[in-house]
Order: sequence, then structure tokens, then C-alpha cells
Amino acid sequence: MNFRKLITHSLIALIVGAMLAAFQAAPAFAGSSDEAPETITLRVNNNTAQRVVLYLYSNGNTPVELEIEEWYGVVDLPAGRYRYTYNACGGNQQGSFNVAEGNTLLSLPICDGISVNYSVKAEEMRNLDINNRSGETIQVSLVGLAEYQFTVSGNKVSVDVVPGRYQAYFTACGIDYVMAVNLLHKDGQLSVPRCETPASSRVKVQNHTGEDMVVTLSGPEYLTVTIDPGTTRLDLAQGTYNFTVWSQGKCITGTLEVVGKVVNWSWWNN
Repeated sequence: MNFRKLITHSLIALIVGAMLAAFQAAPAFAGSSDEAPETITLRVNNNTAQRVVLYLYSNGNTPVELEIEEWYGVVDLPAGRYRYTYNACGGNQQGSFNVAEGNTLLSLPICDGISVNYSVKAEEMRNLDINNRSGETIQVSLVGLAEYQFTVSGNKVSVDVVPGRYQAYFTACGIDYVMAVNLLHKDGQLSVPRCETPASSRVKVQNHTGEDMVVTLSGPEYLTVTIDPGTTRLDLAQGTYNFTVWSQGKCITGTLEVVGKVVNWSWWNN
């Protein structure tokens, strides 16, 4: 072989090898289509009270399937416009939703014919006014798409909650309450009933014994009181009372009916 040709071929081989090595070592282009797109977490609130399998479609791609057993489900999706379908409320429901930063909450409505296209921004909350007419400090538990605990010590408290349907649990006036609160599409109110005041009577205890009496009453109310000679007035809830009276070294028991506006109760020397 010609010596000059041998050198030329060797140089060409070295140059080609160096170029190939440099190409293989070069970093991938930043805009390469192999990179996975950034995703956004979408929360889907299920207000249908049914198990739902939600299918989300985008640009003819394979649909994303989300099964929601309870109140809500979450899924990570690339930003963009999606069509969705699901079976609930006796038929196939469908709509569309734009997944974007600040728009990450899709609500499937209750089964009452409301359009399934309802959705809100993640930061949009519902205002709930709790009107406390009981005169007591109460604890309100709100259970639904989220769970909340509120202490209401005054007449009114305003709180912000995630849109949805809730059950409110509280005890007032010795009664346990469960109330439905619908905050799906608008703000709402929760009214705590006023405690009923039992009817009362003025009891005039006339002590003619000349000595102090110790009276214990048990019934709608319970009290022990010392009655001086003369007339003592007691305001008592109406009803039947058992009484015990200590007077003149004796213990006397019986019942007292407290009805009407005024009750006269007289004691004399035996």
C-alpha cells in the first residue's frame, strides 16, 4: 500500500472517531421531546355520594382513569384542556375542565340535575355563617369534603370552608343535632336553635313556725334553702317536686306541685 494513502486513511479515521466521541458526549437538547412535561395536581371533589370512575381525555391521548371511592380523589396531569366523562346520577355525565396553576379543583355535583360543568378555583372558598341562638358555647363539627371543628361562644361566627356538601354536628340545650349544609355553589348559614326556657312559678313559702326551716326540693330543679320565719319567695320551674323539710326537730317529706303563676306553701307549728 502507498505510504501516503496509509497516512491519509489513518488521519481520516482519527478525525471521524473524535467527532463521533464528541457527539456522544454532548448534552441532550433542552427542548427534547423525550422530557416528561411538568404536571399539576388536580383534586376532584365527588358530591354524587356514589363511587365514580372518572375518565379524562386530552388531544386524543389515552384517557387518564381516576377511581373515586369516597369524597374526593387526586391525580397529576400536564396542564391543558381536558374532556371528562363518568357514570353517576343514573347516566353518563360529561364536561370539560382547564387544568392550570390556580385552577386545580374540579367538583362533580350532587345528583339533582345541576350541570356537571361546575368547577371552582382552588383558592375560592365558601363562607358559612354560624348563627348561635342557644346562648351557650358550642362545638360544631363540619364533615364533608374536609373536616372542620369550630368553637362558637358568641351569637355569630363566620368561617371559610372548601365548597361542597357537609353534615354539621353539635350539641345545644342538651340536644344532639345533625344538620345538612350545602355549600356547593354559594355561601350558606347554619342556625343553632334557641334554648326553650321552661315555664316557672313564684312559690311563696310562708313559715309560721317561729323557727328556721331547712327545705330541700328535687324535681325539675334541685335546691336546698333555709327559710326564715315569715314569707320567702322562690322562683321555680313548673313541675312536681319531692321535698324534705327539717323543722322543730322533725323531718317531714312529701310532694309539691308547682303550677300556675303563684303557689302558696304554708307551714305552721304542729
